[in-house]
Amino acid sequence: MGTEVTTESNGIEKQSIPLLPLRDVVVFPHTVIPLFIGRKSSVNAITQAMEADKNVFLVTQKDETIEEPNNEDLHKVGTLATILQLLKLPDGTIKVLVEGIKRAKIEEFVDLKEHTEVILSDCTLGFEDELKSLLTLKSTLKLFLVSVP
Repeated sequence: MGTEVTTESNGIEKQSIPLLPLRDVVVFPHTVIPLFIGRKSSVNAITQAMEADKNVFLVTQKDETIEEPNNEDLHKVGTLATILQLLKLPDGTIKVLVEGIKRAKIEEFVDLKEHTEVILSDCTLGFEDELKSLLTLKSTLKLFLVSVP
């Protein structure tokens, strides 16, 4: 209707990025958030990311009760992020501080022995008609201004 999701390759094409499934949180681009990592496959993904370029792909699970999600249990759109800080805790878990960079879509899963990596494409929202979107924005702003005392 008004918006459509389009994908294009731009800089992240054909690059394999470690995958980090998230249970109950969505990380957006340009946000910084601490994450506690406990699953063995997730710890391995973080370790691999730290050895490479510190990039990791964050994607939310469809069902947070699944302990070891497979590829079908994950959403296809997530956030490419950079690891800013890593702290190994005494119980074997890891606390990482990540910053979302940009939205991306999973094109292919690469299953390795100890963790999963993904090949991504850029994911941007595009408007079919720019004038239509500007009018929608204007009418929404008017409604907001009327509703706020």
